[in-house]
Amino acid sequence: MISEATVLTEFSILESIPGIGEVTSALLLAELGDIQRFKTNKQLNAFVGIDIRRYQSGTIYKRDRIQKRGNKRARMILYYTVQNMIKRHKYIDNHIIDYYYKLNCNNYCNSTNKKESY
Repeated sequence: MISEATVLTEFSILESIPGIGEVTSALLLAELGDIQRFKTNKQLNAFVGIDIRRYQSGTIYKRDRIQKRGNKRARMILYYTVQNMIKRHKYIDNHIIDYYYKLNCNNYCNSTNKKESY
C-alpha cells in the first residue's frame, strides 16, 4: 500500500507534517481517496466528521463538540496521530502541538477567569 501511495503528490505533503510518517500518510490517503475533490478545509473536516457542533441559546453556551459524522477510520487515524504527537512533544518540536497547547491554555484561562468574576 505504501509503494502505491508514494506515487501521489499528496503523500509527500502529508509526510512533511511533523509526526506523520509513511504508514499514516498511506492510511489517510486510502481512507480519504482523492483529496483534490475537497475544495475547502471545511469540506474535508465534514467528510472526516471533525467539524464543530456548537450549542448556544441566549446566555447559555455549551461545550463545543465534534459532529462524529463521516469516515470513522480517518477520524481514528487522525486521533491516534495527534495523541502520538502529544506524547513525543518533549523530544521533537512540533508547531501543531504548540498550537494545541495554546488553545488549551486560552480555553482553560478564559473559563477560570469567568468563574472568578462571579
